[in-house]
Formats: sequence, structure tokens, C-alpha cells
Amino acid sequence: MEHLKKLLYRFGVFDVEDGYSDAIASTIASDGINKTIIFIPSRTKGESSSFPVCKKKDEIIGVLEGIVKGSGCDGGVEIAPYIASDGTTNKAVFKLRVGENKWITVVNAVDDENHIRKGVKAFLRKVNSGKDNVDIIIALGMCKEGFDWISCDRIIQVGIIKSLGVIVQVNGSMIRDFRG
Repeated sequence: MEHLKKLLYRFGVFDVEDGYSDAIASTIASDGINKTIIFIPSRTKGESSSFPVCKKKDEIIGVLEGIVKGSGCDGGVEIAPYIASDGTTNKAVFKLRVGENKWITVVNAVDDENHIRKGVKAFLRKVNSGKDNVDIIIALGMCKEGFDWISCDRIIQVGIIKSLGVIVQVNGSMIRDFRG
């Protein structure tokens, strides 16, 4: 390994009874906005924002609110379309305002509509080739097995993972020898 010199594992336990937006905000505030994958819990899990009756859209909005709050940005969630290097757009890839004149690129890999999912997978393949830049990926199940994001700096896992295999797969996405 030439570039991977150290790993920092930090485990935080937060009270998520009222949702996990504040826990994400706290993590972002302490470490800044890095290349991050945020794994959210399934809607059927107790860690979900409004278990047992919640919608994926509400979960995503909660994550975005946490990112904005953690970045120190005043105001609510403000998004804009992302235009890829080839001129295409995808409703699951967008810009998020995290400061005055500061925007980050976010990929919503949670949506399970087939045509959106195909576009997200195609976009994520381009990310590792360096053609498009991503700051945060919000995922549920898509970015686990067989997924590598070589420039990933941090993984935020909301909830409990009971499978050792999934833990290894998720962390393997981040442990790559990558210059940068």
C-alpha cells in the first residue's frame, strides 16, 4: 500500500429516538464534509426516523437537514440540479447548499424505482473513473456488496449491523489505496 497510511475508526453512540438528523449534524460538524457514505436504516428498523410509519423521502430530507446543520449553514435544505460532465442530469444526483456560495454533490442511492436506480449505478461507475465528483452518497442497500468508492474518507452507519459480512463489505468500500 503506497497511499493508505492510517485508518481512523471513531464510533459514536447517539440517542436517535427523535431521528438521527442531529447525530449526522454532530459528525459533520466535528470532522467537516468529507467524501462520505451515509447508510440509513431500513424503514422497518427501530432506528428509522419515524418507525414504524415513515417514507424514504422523509429519511432523505432528515439526512440532508443534518448535513446542512452540521456544515454550519443557516437556513433549510436548498438543492439544485447536478449537471454531469457529459451534460446529463439525474434526479437522484443533486447539489446541496452548505454555505454561502458553497455547494456539494449528493447522490441519493436510496430510491428503488428501477429507472432511477439504473441511472444512479451508471453515475457511480463514472465517479471512480474521475469523470464526476461526489461528496456524499446516501445509501440504504445499494452501496454494500461489490461497491468501491476509492476516494471515500468516511462511512456513517445509522443503526446496528448484525451481519459481520455486511460490516466487512461496507468498510471495504473505504479501505482502498488511493492517491488524494
